[in-house]
Amino acid sequence: NETYYKSGIRKQDIHHLDLFAFSNIFGDIVEKQVIEHCFDHEMHCGNIKSQFGYFKAANPAVAMAKLMLMNRKGKILPDFNYNPDHSILNDCKILKPAQQMVVRPQGQPFRFAANVNGIGGNHCHMVMSTLPARLERKEEIVEAEFKAAAGDDIVLIDHAYSADNRGKKLRMVALLSGQGAQRSRMMKELFEKVGAVALGTSTLDGTPNVVPVGAKKIIDDETILISDQFLNKTLSNMKSNPRVSVTYWEGHEGYQLKGTITIETSGTRYEETAQWIEELGAKAGFPLKSKGVVILKIEEIYGVAPGPGAGKQLA
Repeated sequence: NETYYKSGIRKQDIHHLDLFAFSNIFGDIVEKQVIEHCFDHEMHCGNIKSQFGYFKAANPAVAMAKLMLMNRKGKILPDFNYNPDHSILNDCKILKPAQQMVVRPQGQPFRFAANVNGIGGNHCHMVMSTLPARLERKEEIVEAEFKAAAGDDIVLIDHAYSADNRGKKLRMVALLSGQGAQRSRMMKELFEKVGAVALGTSTLDGTPNVVPVGAKKIIDDETILISDQFLNKTLSNMKSNPRVSVTYWEGHEGYQLKGTITIETSGTRYEETAQWIEELGAKAGFPLKSKGVVILKIEEIYGVAPGPGAGKQLA
């Protein structure tokens, strides 16, 4: 909604929307529901992954290139791999996969939109069209407006122009606006919110062990602290094999952290943790004593949310 409000482009003028998820039974049902809530007119839809393949972090560039070429040629490509027998779009009154080439009527510009994705999920909703000549700007620099909004929204309005060999602006090629993924902050907030995380360890011969732990803190972007009150097999495993995982989730959001730990039983960090645990025990009416702190240096991060991206490495 922010995109269309800021740009002055009417939603009903969008002819084609490129989806983030696959347009089949495994597609993103939430994305479909949001689109049905935001739009009220029928439009064609497509998907880079089903049409050309999965390009990982390059997906946004490929999506933009496809839309720019469709705009230039005045044609909407058919969704080659759309299968109406296995699609969440069968009952959708808004999104209609183009099953054959759609040619632009003479004198009528196409306007395209895309839910642009990258590492960390949806990054923005993009609208792309040729800028009418009467709206061309005279300045020779590209202007960008950044607006910090409340909550999770970070809105970027950026009018991107093509340029000649002297750097002079020619035609507008894209208008971007959207919500930054803010993945790091979301991960931290969820880690602090959940009551317990699953700490996974294994013996040297591969016997696994997973326990819930609730006394946890974030030290920095790459380090977390876990206090040891009751660890037995876990502690023994960590002493012989310091590679561990920490998994946490709530609803349809979840993450797994993997890395190497060290154990501290003295020093400032341990003393501060011991005092923190003692205070927690006093509030709970149950005496608690920290035997030591486990310091995890995060080396890998994976998503564990259900869906096609389950198990995908995020960092």
